[in-house]
Amino acid sequence: MILTRSALNLMLHLHNPQTPFQFFNHRASTFLLRTTTTSLLKARFFSSTPVAATAASSSAKSSEGRDTFFAEDNVSWSSLGLSDTLSRALSNIGLSRPSLVQASSIPSVLSGKDVIIAAETGSGKTYSYLVPLFDKLRDTHEHSQHNVSDQEVPLPQKNVFLVLCPNVQLCEQVVRMANSLCGDNGEPIVSVAAICGRQVVMH
Repeated sequence: MILTRSALNLMLHLHNPQTPFQFFNHRASTFLLRTTTTSLLKARFFSSTPVAATAASSSAKSSEGRDTFFAEDNVSWSSLGLSDTLSRALSNIGLSRPSLVQASSIPSVLSGKDVIIAAETGSGKTYSYLVPLFDKLRDTHEHSQHNVSDQEVPLPQKNVFLVLCPNVQLCEQVVRMANSLCGDNGEPIVSVAAICGRQVVMH
């Protein structure tokens, strides 16, 4: 991805003030997702594996009057592989069911596949990648806590995910959406740091 003039990125890590912030190491997983807006009332989902590829309409209503924004009634956040904590956080902000775009992409992001999501504005693209990233951060954090040796306690390693945004407005939107997801204690599930570049005018 080539960014010109304004370079923005978000660094997401588990909200834990007692743990020092550490940046990527050479083994850290990075997910870069590019989103585009289309005038067509369709959402297209592409995966690097043909089996996972699907195409779905994300228009508000189909020609038969059926709601096609949301996934099927039997599809829940938990059935997509998300933890109970994330499922409750989404329900608490009024998202009781995943959209078609989210149902198509979340399992692939959770499994570590390369995913490109292209859909119209308002179809749920941002949470399609943010929510599974949050879940992976939580899983890694809880797994590291269970494996701490009783004889030696190493400095906790902080996993960080990088999200690139093409402009300031989108960066601010992603920050707001990330901060809206809170755990059972009322605190944001992740800590978000927004780093924004400035526009350079060449004369």
